[in-house]
Amino acid sequence: MLIETLIHSENQSENKISHSVHRIFCIDCSGSMSGSLGDLRTQLKNKISKMIQPDDFFTLIWFSGRGQFGTIFEHLSINDIKDLSSVHQSIDRYIKSVGSTGFVEPIRLCKTLSEKYNETSQVFFMSDGGENSWPLDECEKAFQEMEGIPMVIVEYQYYCDRVFLKRLAELSSGVSIFNEDFESFDETFDIYMKNKVSSLRHLDTTQNVIYFDETNLVVKKPVNGIVKIPDHIDTVWKVDEQPFVFDSQEREKTCSLVKHVYMTMLYALQTKNPLLAGQCCETLGDVYLSRMYASCFSKQDYSKLSQHITQCIFDPVNYAFKNGVDLSYKAKDDAFNIIELLQLVSSDTKSRFYPYKTPVQYNRVSKETNKEKNTFIPNRELGSKFRLVYNQSRANISMGCEIYGHQENEDDEKIISVSAYRNYTVLKDGIKNMNILPFSLSEKTFDKLVEEGCLPPGQSYKRGEIYLVDLSNLPVVNRHFVLSPISSVEFCRHHINLYRHKAFLKYIGSVKKSLEEKEEESEKSVYEREEKEEKKEEKERDFYVAPELQVKISKCSSIPTINQKLFDKLNSSSKLTLSESILLSIHKKYTEECTAMTKDEKRNWLDREEKVQKENVFRITSIVEQAKMALLIGRVWFNDCEDDVHNFRVDNEGTVYEVSVEINDSKIYMD
Repeated sequence: MLIETLIHSENQSENKISHSVHRIFCIDCSGSMSGSLGDLRTQLKNKISKMIQPDDFFTLIWFSGRGQFGTIFEHLSINDIKDLSSVHQSIDRYIKSVGSTGFVEPIRLCKTLSEKYNETSQVFFMSDGGENSWPLDECEKAFQEMEGIPMVIVEYQYYCDRVFLKRLAELSSGVSIFNEDFESFDETFDIYMKNKVSSLRHLDTTQNVIYFDETNLVVKKPVNGIVKIPDHIDTVWKVDEQPFVFDSQEREKTCSLVKHVYMTMLYALQTKNPLLAGQCCETLGDVYLSRMYASCFSKQDYSKLSQHITQCIFDPVNYAFKNGVDLSYKAKDDAFNIIELLQLVSSDTKSRFYPYKTPVQYNRVSKETNKEKNTFIPNRELGSKFRLVYNQSRANISMGCEIYGHQENEDDEKIISVSAYRNYTVLKDGIKNMNILPFSLSEKTFDKLVEEGCLPPGQSYKRGEIYLVDLSNLPVVNRHFVLSPISSVEFCRHHINLYRHKAFLKYIGSVKKSLEEKEEESEKSVYEREEKEEKKEEKERDFYVAPELQVKISKCSSIPTINQKLFDKLNSSSKLTLSESILLSIHKKYTEECTAMTKDEKRNWLDREEKVQKENVFRITSIVEQAKMALLIGRVWFNDCEDDVHNFRVDNEGTVYEVSVEINDSKIYMD
């Protein structure tokens, strides 16, 4: 329950809101910001001269990695902007992508400049990354020294180190805000260019306190029985352990008690209290909210849910109880998810993907490199069949497509019909990289997607129509996989069998090649291709940290090279390694059944066997992928062992394998 408290200042002369503010904006210009800096430059050039209040001053600081920071302009007033062109030139010169990310030097510069001038300062610190250049304890100390200076920390986009940035906001007594894209950041920029800035007052309490600064919920924990509240905040709420009690089954959207439950739900999400969040869902009976929370696991899911709850608080008429009230409602544990959608559409023989269809917005996951002399021009009207590409260790899914088009040769100007292979990343480390996917579909798949809310209801199916499939409300994983994770034995056996079927495919491919059949581009080169990162010195590169799943089968680190030397070994009584012995069964089957066959009969046999093995790989990969997402995103472990058990001995068809399974945080380079 929340206890509302009015905290008007008793002595307005001592806690007077400053009429003149020095707004210090500190902007991340690291490599990962390259996609947003163009919009940021335009924003600054368009708004600085218009939004600086007559009595206010403005400082703009850029920063990247260690030693890469500086003031673009300092303590600028509207009266000082006589030559806008020189201001714009400075923005264009310094707001550009540089290297890694380091917070210590720019925040110390902010402190120096805030103490240098007489106006009340407010620091607006924005980053899409984390502290990659300095020891974390030194960074924390630098932010702790900012206490007493009003501060706003913007967590920009989903790959920033949100946990650490929130920690820095706590240490500096600042406000933490999340902006998922530039549009929301632009709104935040406007708000904090004209917000109230005031000194802090002390509130005696041993309870956690929450309040709204603009539309942002701020959680304050008491330190030595005191919570510091900005002077312009009139109302705070103390959080206690008592449950909410409604007089009846009725739930009025504008009821203050309903508002308090939504606020408590928001507080529970910020403080990571699933028990309290679940109680709020049960108390409200908000069907739409319960559905969202039931499939809320990734940081993207939590951000969307928090945004919706904030809308329920500030605009209850349009957002509260969006799908009605049902106090007995229980959300489905097996909610339709993105993996199921992609697997459904990829297995539909009539489906095609249209990557150039408006309004597709695709964010490249690596820099584009073009070393081809000839330019490939895609046919934007043609759809492409695709296969799913799974990353073995990370929560990534891509669509591998063959794009049809033509090639223009600069030398002789000939136009040649060609195709090119492209990977479109749909999920990157559990975060949606695309929200709209244009597909043509079969009627059966169309009906399923309408049923699951991925297509608007009420429309009729038309053959050949391109439908915009909406992923925005689909979870990555559902609660079923989190509540009932796979056993370690099943998981390890799936990986052993996946290795075995891939080894069989490699064997079959090698034999087909030896029969001089023109081999299509291999499954690996088309569907398991990783976008290559440009090699740079590690110290200059920007990165974020993401969990990676490492599954290692002892003595099976790689599939053996298929050559005559291996065939001779398989035909003899020589001792085989574990990985070689796996190939023995397919080798025996081929030699026993195909020895007397003609070349065409052998090819037909190999084609049939290859189809079976590909189906096995697809089937097992689908199972393993959902389990991997539950482990990485749901942060669960196997249901038959403790969390600290990572090494397993598994019997699979009479052979004992040693398998290790680890989840480690790894650096993912962003430039």
